[in-house]
Amino acid sequence: MPKISSEKVQERKDEILDACASLYQKTSYRNVTMKDIATFTSFSRPSIYNYFQTIEEIFLGLITRETNNWAEDLRSIAEHNETLSADELASAVAHTLEQRETMLRILSTNFNEIEDNSRPERLLEYKAAMQRAFEAFDVCLHKFLPKKSTQECFKIRFQFFPYLHGVYPYSHITEKQKEAMDKVGTPHPKMTVYDLTYSLLSKLFQ
Repeated sequence: MPKISSEKVQERKDEILDACASLYQKTSYRNVTMKDIATFTSFSRPSIYNYFQTIEEIFLGLITRETNNWAEDLRSIAEHNETLSADELASAVAHTLEQRETMLRILSTNFNEIEDNSRPERLLEYKAAMQRAFEAFDVCLHKFLPKKSTQECFKIRFQFFPYLHGVYPYSHITEKQKEAMDKVGTPHPKMTVYDLTYSLLSKLFQ
């Protein structure tokens, strides 16, 4: 591959990720292919492999970008508010997740497979993004919940972050799923991403 600037490399990566995100809004993870993504970019399909070697790497790149953006959203809460009650903080964090449905949806897939089929350097990028989200979340806890000890804040984080893997499927129940649940008598109240995350956070922050 001819040498190109780091800015151009990032521009092409973002173009690939944008194409993946656009397709993912219309179909499932399993149905998105390299060929489909290439039709939405300005360069050839073989060129994609210069940046991402597998479809899993593209999805990992997409969630890495989403997670970095979420970390910035969390930091903005701390930077733009002098004080927040526990309930107000729960609401603010829940609102940030309303904007991250792509991140939540990818988390709800077989995420171990995505990580396993990505190169170590791509996985490292994602783990670094997650660490930024952890740190930004912790900043909010320490600023707005000063009575919580470091150990208590750590416990809150590790009760909340694993929960995120189940938020998308519970907030986006399909008609097929509803029909099956109706047949076995399982209730399925309409719950949004905000509803689910606020409900848990408001309890954890007390």
